[in-house]
Amino acid sequence: MVEKRFRTFVTSNGLVPVDTICDAIGSGASMAKLTRSFPVSVDDVLDCINFYAENTTLPTIGEDKLLDLVNVGSDEEVIIEIIKLHQIVYIKLLAICLKYNPYSVNFSTMVNQALRACCLNIIDKLDNNIAITDPMELLVQDALQRNIPDVLIDREKTKEDLDFDQFVESSKKTL
Repeated sequence: MVEKRFRTFVTSNGLVPVDTICDAIGSGASMAKLTRSFPVSVDDVLDCINFYAENTTLPTIGEDKLLDLVNVGSDEEVIIEIIKLHQIVYIKLLAICLKYNPYSVNFSTMVNQALRACCLNIIDKLDNNIAITDPMELLVQDALQRNIPDVLIDREKTKEDLDFDQFVESSKKTL
């Protein structure tokens, strides 16, 4: 749980500032390192991620400075790799993953799961002529259009590659 103390938000148990936890995550700290370095539990860290993501807006800088992707695979097998990731985007992606898998603790896996969720949500909205208004989905869509447009053009292949049906089923269970 996060609470306000004086002029900052802290974890309830360890009174560690949310910004301190999120800065450490942004600097590459793992869940294990965070729980060893600070008087916090895994739940405290997950609360910090969700709180930070909900209460922080994306900076107004170029989208390519917030998130940049590249295909390190081939035309037949797209393998998306992140080549630039702003800390706020990173934390927001972690929070997206927690919506689908609230017990995740491996940050790199969580980012991959969140990108998959964003891609599939974008494709579902495009297929159903629904406007994309979520800032993170818009950011991911922009990064895909700039660098890997085939993911959005050949939507049926992308749905198959990312196992859309399984995603829909697991989304129903968790949301």
